[in-house]
Amino acid sequence: MDPFTYTTSLNLKGNDGKQLETDFFAWKGSNSWSRNGKDPQAIVGECKSLGADGFKKGDIDRLKALAEALPGAFIVCATLKSAFSVEETARLQALVRWGWRRRSPNRSPTRVILLTGVDLLADEPPIYCWKAAGGHLAEIAANTQHIMSLADLAAVTQQGHLRFSDDEMSRMKWPQRGRNDNV
Repeated sequence: MDPFTYTTSLNLKGNDGKQLETDFFAWKGSNSWSRNGKDPQAIVGECKSLGADGFKKGDIDRLKALAEALPGAFIVCATLKSAFSVEETARLQALVRWGWRRRSPNRSPTRVILLTGVDLLADEPPIYCWKAAGGHLAEIAANTQHIMSLADLAAVTQQGHLRFSDDEMSRMKWPQRGRNDNV
C-alpha cells in the first residue's frame, strides 16, 4: 500500500494571502522503491455532519481557493448524511464542472471526490456498500469494475452521488478541441 499521511484542521494561505481553513489535508505517496516514482498526491477535504444543507456557497468558494493554491490536489467533500441535499448537489455539480475545466497541458484537472454516510460508515469499499444501498448507487456499482486510483474514485463518486450521466462524465473528462460549451 502506498504511504499515506494526514493532518486535521489545517489553516493554509491562499494565492491571495488569505487564510483558508480545511478540515483535513493528506498526502498519498507513491511506492518509493518504484523506478517510476511520482510526486505525492495532495488531498484536501471539507467534512459536514448531518445538517440539512451543509455545503454552502462559502464552502465551495473556499474549496476552489484551496484548489487554486494546490494545483493537482484532489478535493474531498464528505458528509455523514446518506445523500447530499438538492441545493448541495447543485453547488457540488458546479464545483465538479469547474474542476474538470481547470486542466491544462501542465496540470491535471481538479478532481472532486464525494463521500456520504453510505461510504464513510460502511465496512467495505464504495462499490460493495453501494450494491447493498440499492437504487442509483447500486446501478453505478454494477457498471464499475474497479477503483484503482483517486482519479477513479473521483469519477465514480461524481456519478454515484451527483448523478452525472456517462455522457456528462465523458464531456467533462475529454472535452472536444475548440468546443466551448462550458460543460
